[in-house]
Amino acid sequence: MQKIRKSICLLGCILFLLLTGCGKNKNGTESTLNDNFNDTNVKETLINSESVNTASQAVEYAKKTGQYLFLLFYNSKDESFNSLEQNVNSFIDNSNHKIYRFDALASDNGSRDIIEQYNIETQNLPFLLVFTPSGVPTGGFPRQVVVTHEQLENCFVSEFAERLLGVLQEGEIAVVLLQNNSTQYNQEAIKAANDFSKDKKVKADVKIIKEDPENPDIRDFLAQVQLNEKITEATTILLVPPGSIAGIFNGNVNKDTLIEAVSKANPSLVASTSTGNIIPSKDPIDFENLPEGIKVVFVEIGSVNCIPCKMMQPVMKEIEEEYGDQVKVVFYDVWTPEGRPYGQKYNTRVIPTQVFMDRSGKEIFRHEGFYPKEELVKMLKEKGGVK
Repeated sequence: MQKIRKSICLLGCILFLLLTGCGKNKNGTESTLNDNFNDTNVKETLINSESVNTASQAVEYAKKTGQYLFLLFYNSKDESFNSLEQNVNSFIDNSNHKIYRFDALASDNGSRDIIEQYNIETQNLPFLLVFTPSGVPTGGFPRQVVVTHEQLENCFVSEFAERLLGVLQEGEIAVVLLQNNSTQYNQEAIKAANDFSKDKKVKADVKIIKEDPENPDIRDFLAQVQLNEKITEATTILLVPPGSIAGIFNGNVNKDTLIEAVSKANPSLVASTSTGNIIPSKDPIDFENLPEGIKVVFVEIGSVNCIPCKMMQPVMKEIEEEYGDQVKVVFYDVWTPEGRPYGQKYNTRVIPTQVFMDRSGKEIFRHEGFYPKEELVKMLKEKGGVK
């Protein structure tokens, strides 16, 4: 059995982050002002239809009509709103996708649930959320971002990518089984996936997605994971939230191999002996009085509430336990009043973000999104001199 270890980040936290998809939807049609969405001779933006009055209703309406939803939250229609609106309208006018746009006042009752679900803060309004026709979010654009057509186009994904994104954004593990009548070890791969999904050591729900590698719908995905559609052995691709590939396994595989791969990529998803969380700090780092022996200061910019940030907790804890004599770990929760200034201090664009500095406070490395422990330790040794 050939094993290939990868850690390609497909997703991050959709807050403070531009999410991109894994492929393009080639079957989009133009949106119309009535319910005849197949009439490609008319192209208008669906805005505030009579039957839709809230953001929640807009999500359901887009689902029922099979459209992508551009949901634009705002507090006031000020200059930043007008700028974002102009970019969105320009994209819609030049797009062939089925798009329903809805403007939602953030203070409305129908907006609050969605705003709370995605932790959208007032200072980031206006905020554009993009949803697939099945309600999977594929893009999040706060006011600080100048939205481009390319970024919006990347929010349109294939049906396969939509399913995969939906699984990962629910915090579930995805097991993609690539096989057809021409591949060997099909049953062995299926058994391993089923055994893995039922193992009590796996703390997250597991979704198994079986695909024919020759399906055109997954070509972009295959290219991203550097696989050829003409595979000869069943291939198992293991993905963990928020969107990292824990491993790619060809041929005969077993559940223990899959569990080990998940444990390395995201320890929080597998039963672990490590306990406790890193408590958010409210104080600046005192570089002049660092303990002797500290080589690297590891600053985690995140929140106790976002999913990818939560997944960093066991990584931070294990780094502190195993390398505490050489690495000082500091966690700032930027969704609190005390922690927010540190997001600006460290020029944070997305959360989670990891900033690594030497004893003098000079930045030596930076990473955005979930950072698997194995890769983080490798970086500490290569760039920070940690042993």
